Amino acid sequence: MEEKKKAKIKTFMLMLGSILLPVFWGLFLSFLNFFWHKTYSFLPDYVYFPVEEFFAFNIHNNTMFMKLPMAVMFIGFFVWALIRNGRNGNFADFLLIIVVLIFFLYMMMPCLCRPAEYARRANCISVMKSMQQTLMYIESLPEELEVQPRNGHKVHYFGKSKNINDKKFILFEDADRSHAGNLKHRLYSDGTLEVFYPWKKR
Repeated sequence: MEEKKKAKIKTFMLMLGSILLPVFWGLFLSFLNFFWHKTYSFLPDYVYFPVEEFFAFNIHNNTMFMKLPMAVMFIGFFVWALIRNGRNGNFADFLLIIVVLIFFLYMMMPCLCRPAEYARRANCISVMKSMQQTLMYIESLPEELEVQPRNGHKVHYFGKSKNINDKKFILFEDADRSHAGNLKHRLYSDGTLEVFYPWKKR
């Protein structure tokens, strides 16, 4: 009887580990991301920015970078718990297994949202193009113009004292470090959009 009780405790601990370890994995990556942002002044741009962008797109529960290690840890602990429990399990053990399995399926379900960085970039382009369309009906462009994307980053305006019908010129451009990886959007007066990384050789 005592051995059966110990087996149940071990099973429970293994099941608990199968839940907690993936959670700790996510927390570890979040800490790594936070630490990486502190290294900006010590690393060259071509080293720092690709990693920053990788973190922005992958430290999210909807990416394989997050899901695969979680799945491996979960399945490993889950199978180990079943082996440890043997054939002496009762309804409570079975219920525990079902609960943990539901948690696993929830973790692995495709999320309806995308990483926030995708949304920031899409919103930035949308706001720039919207402003450009508005300015098409103004002959002499304003001296100053404030462009405010949703995430609040700064956008430079270069249309001062110009006419929208003049020879093609840069109308809007993201400020430095507006997006992960220091990606920039540059919108020209004719509506042409350029997406580039200043630190990459062009």
